[in-house]
Amino acid sequence: MQTPGRKSVSGFTLIELLVVIAIIGILASMLLPALGSAKKKAHQTKCLSNQKQMVLGAVLYAADYNDSYMAGKSANNAPLGTLQTNQTVWFRLLLPYIATTNMYICPAVRSSVLPYPDLPYPVDYVVNREVNRDQPPGPPVQLAAVDPASSFLITIDGERSSSANNLSFGASDFNFARNNWNRAAPSYALGLARHGLKGLIGAADGHAEPVKIPGWVDNSANPAAWAVPDLGEIGDCRQGTSLWTPGIPPKVFIRNFSVGSSF
Repeated sequence: MQTPGRKSVSGFTLIELLVVIAIIGILASMLLPALGSAKKKAHQTKCLSNQKQMVLGAVLYAADYNDSYMAGKSANNAPLGTLQTNQTVWFRLLLPYIATTNMYICPAVRSSVLPYPDLPYPVDYVVNREVNRDQPPGPPVQLAAVDPASSFLITIDGERSSSANNLSFGASDFNFARNNWNRAAPSYALGLARHGLKGLIGAADGHAEPVKIPGWVDNSANPAAWAVPDLGEIGDCRQGTSLWTPGIPPKVFIRNFSVGSSF
């Protein structure tokens, strides 16, 4: 019998609580993959934006320097001291044309991963040395020579590690990446494949886009499985003998000619 003046209090039974917990668990299992996918997509969008800003900066640089792309101190396997102090390394030449050095940081790289210690700040991208030449040896590449500009890449994702000091790739470096694609370290593929089966590139006309690349599998223990046949939609050269045979039509190329000055 209910006591006068008191309201009855009802609560969940143990079974009802277990049912609610189970439903929450099911919903979480359904939502977490979607949230993870959304996070990866956001990383790709920000990385594409970074590269677009960089390649637009490269075009603006050319407008200020006799219609020539950047040419400066080599950032290819750069020795200690070069990246820290030299003012003509590509990421220093480009700096006046981008908003902040944060543009050099890919959001898909964990902040706990330490960059090469000689860098003044993290640089998670690599430039195409066939367009942005070392000087010496060669003169700068003229804007008019890179034609059509939309077909040649300038920037790609690079690997961030304490030993990664190669911040500019030539055709031979891309071929090294192909031949060592499924090797954990050293492997340029760890940067190129950071966003899964889509490599993100910035092109010489100022646009950025995803391109298909090979899937990455750690076959470090099996050298025979390191190489892949091609680099997907990244081609070597438009004219001449390519370092690899494309399996699918390339969207972008590294250089125009396989011999001589590349452009």
